[in-house]
Amino acid sequence: MLRNTFLHIPGIGNKTEQRFWAENVLSWESFLNRSKVPGLSKNTISKIDEWLSASKSALERGDIHFFGDKLHPCMLATIIWQENLKLWETMRKGI
Repeated sequence: MLRNTFLHIPGIGNKTEQRFWAENVLSWESFLNRSKVPGLSKNTISKIDEWLSASKSALERGDIHFFGDKLHPCMLATIIWQENLKLWETMRKGI
């Protein structure tokens, strides 16, 4: 879920995110793998690329605080729940 939202990036709102999805830019990876996104300048694409790279690093580190003040509380709670569920499933397999 987190890898499919762009709402934590400054300047990206619901309309822009929905436009990305309509252009088949459905995830961070799909954005990073495109050289052009209709309606965005190269400069804007570069800035979003930087945010997405930082987002990927934060997620890999488990740094949920990176996203904490940038996402709607309901979305953040869902993400934390999903991450805890993954951890529980991993622990359960090890038992």
